[in-house]
Amino acid sequence: MWRDVLFWMAAAACVVAQVAIIRSSVRPYAPDPENDRVPRPRTGLEVAWVLLPAVVLVIVFAYTWRAIHP
Repeated sequence: MWRDVLFWMAAAACVVAQVAIIRSSVRPYAPDPENDRVPRPRTGLEVAWVLLPAVVLVIVFAYTWRAIHP
């Protein structure tokens, strides 16, 4: 029982964190009009680096679920 609660709390925390990370990487770019020397971020590369940990988290989630519920 307590393992299930702990598992779902950790899963929820990971989902919230991952959503925040994805949201921050795909939000529209608003350049600073006073400083044009700041380069524009490479959105495609950022999204790739965001999706990689998300895929790993899903794999860890699946293996953990199978370990808890044989």
